[in-house]
Amino acid sequence: MSQTLFELVLLGFKTEIKLNNKQRTLLAQHAGTARHAWNQGLVLCKEVIS
Repeated sequence: MSQTLFELVLLGFKTEIKLNNKQRTLLAQHAGTARHAWNQGLVLCKEVIS
């Protein structure tokens, strides 16, 4: 069967992880640090473009 890119069906899977309070805190800190790094990179890119 021949399919084009737009005819493909992509499936996704949801996974839930059960975290204790320490793990939840560490995960939140990591996400905050990653967001900060992203924002700093975005500022640098905008400065280069301007």
